[in-house]
Amino acid sequence: MSSYSFSDDAVQDLDEICEYIATDNPKAASKLFDAIRVDLASP
Repeated sequence: MSSYSFSDDAVQDLDEICEYIATDNPKAASKLFDAIRVDLASP
């Protein structure tokens, strides 16, 4: 299986997406961030 990594710009984009969602629904933003983090940790 190939490994991959996110560029600094991609990480910033994900952070901005979570911040945007958090303005309306902080719990959903937290769940999204956690889901992304779990997916990244999976082989």
